[in-house]
Amino acid sequence: MKPRILITTRPSSDAAPIHEPRFREYVYQSDIDALRNQGAIVTLMPISTIEDMPTILSAIDGVVISGGRDIDPKYYGKELGANTKEPHEALDASDFALLKVAKEMNIPTLGICRGMQALNVFMGGSLNQDIAGHRADHPVLSDTYEDRASIRHEVKLSTGSWLKKIFEEDSIVTNSIHHQAVSRVGEDLRVVAHSTDGTIEAVESTSAWFAVGVQWHPELFGDPSVIFGNFVEEVSAHRAKNNRRDDQ
Repeated sequence: MKPRILITTRPSSDAAPIHEPRFREYVYQSDIDALRNQGAIVTLMPISTIEDMPTILSAIDGVVISGGRDIDPKYYGKELGANTKEPHEALDASDFALLKVAKEMNIPTLGICRGMQALNVFMGGSLNQDIAGHRADHPVLSDTYEDRASIRHEVKLSTGSWLKKIFEEDSIVTNSIHHQAVSRVGEDLRVVAHSTDGTIEAVESTSAWFAVGVQWHPELFGDPSVIFGNFVEEVSAHRAKNNRRDDQ
């Protein structure tokens, strides 16, 4: 049976700066395709509340927390930086509620870009609010999405990590769309990838909960099957081992 993997949606204003009279949410087709192509049934989750999370996740085998706008720095004890985008209170609350319940239910979780940052902050870590233009591998980002998505840099993978295992390389090339990054690493997380300028590019859980965060967008270039395919395999193996939803 195909594993069911949940992916978070994002407010449409994250992708379109024009004010819209109705609140809408979106997800990139590239994220959906990357999971479906690896045999997953994809479920979209809009911004939700902590009360609904146990019910939502009871029908889910794995979680992908997608990219999006900056997290409110109040969650790691900082004031809003000059280049930090306006936060979205309901979105932050939804992501942290999802992480809390996914951890409690021991559901494999993959965080992408903002998703990695949310994982780190949820685990008690902090963020550097603006690295763009201050580090060699992370230039100031263009206003054009195509230009932002075209920037590349090298990422070195740590020995013994899940990422090193699946890529079978000491380093890989990734995109540089982000302007924030992990600063203080959260509890029960370890750094498993750095860019050459020292920016933390990936973290993994050190506990029994399978949780991985990557700062880049693996769905946008290269071979998405390396991360998404192996994540789907982890989800399927976890489901079989723990008899999750075996009657569905």
